[in-house]
Amino acid sequence: MKTKYSHLLDRPEWAEIPRHMRNTAELYLLHGVRPGNFLEAVLENDLAGAVGRADHYNRGALAAWVDWCFWCLPSRAWGSREAVANWRGLEGGSDE
Repeated sequence: MKTKYSHLLDRPEWAEIPRHMRNTAELYLLHGVRPGNFLEAVLENDLAGAVGRADHYNRGALAAWVDWCFWCLPSRAWGSREAVANWRGLEGGSDE
């Protein structure tokens, strides 16, 4: 289903995200649904935590995750524990 934010999921960075993680990432972006430990560490800019929690697909895709955060997420949706805790999603009340 297309939404006004679908363009963020059509970017080339999205194609590099492991398929088994796309639903979780989309739910976070659009609705602020808390992700699992790996993605939460990525979003909080916690490299050691992300590497320690990554499965082999995500470990190989860490650069893609950073690209996705930088190019597809609003800056207030990632980068620190506080930003992640406060994010409510694009469709959940956070403005673009």
